[in-house]
Amino acid sequence: MEHCDPLQVCTLDARKLEYVRWWSERDQGILSRYDFADDCCFKNYTGGGGTYGIDLTKPGIDGKELGLLETSFVGYLRKSILRWGGFPGMAKWPKTPDDDLRYLTQDLQPF
Repeated sequence: MEHCDPLQVCTLDARKLEYVRWWSERDQGILSRYDFADDCCFKNYTGGGGTYGIDLTKPGIDGKELGLLETSFVGYLRKSILRWGGFPGMAKWPKTPDDDLRYLTQDLQPF
């Protein structure tokens, strides 16, 4: 599954919220990053390079993703869902399963 890098966005549950509060207090009330997903290796339980996170220091509805993805959060969602049917890791494959991708993305509306 590591090579597919399935779309993942963690909810801000009680455990995550407590972590966010801890970071905020640690950095004197300035939270600069929210990690919303593990990287492809951690999703596959094999270790990895880190997490996908959003830059919270810039105002706006669409946070800049920090680190691995080099896009905005909404850009990550668009690419992951609309182009790759929830498996953006396939962008790195030498040959993509076009029939499967058409099936996964048919009737999706751009956003």
